[in-house]
Amino acid sequence: MNLEDSNLLRVANLEVVLRRLDGDVDLLRELVALYIDDYPAQLQKLLDAVAADDMERIHRIAHKLKGTAWSFAAESAAEAARRLEETKEITDGKDAAELAQLLSHELSRLHLALEEFLIRA
Repeated sequence: MNLEDSNLLRVANLEVVLRRLDGDVDLLRELVALYIDDYPAQLQKLLDAVAADDMERIHRIAHKLKGTAWSFAAESAAEAARRLEETKEITDGKDAAELAQLLSHELSRLHLALEEFLIRA
């Protein structure tokens, strides 16, 4: 599969991920499938934490999502998660909610791109 032909590259750089995995496409498929299965629950946890204005939980979940995004070389999602993670010091729940929406959007883009990968792989 040529990953460069896909709009996937605008969201995640799976060529980089494949190099990290020594070219093991099967392992990459497994990691992608795990993300796709886990994504809805993680996003819901984040949205619940934002609704509860629980900055500590927001921080922890954003940190985890940042690591997940970096594992797929998804820079926009990782940056959105980093920004939300740093809201730990902000007491304004409105800021956290806006950043959570941005992260939700980026994770949705990642989710769709990874689903595309699974279809094409």
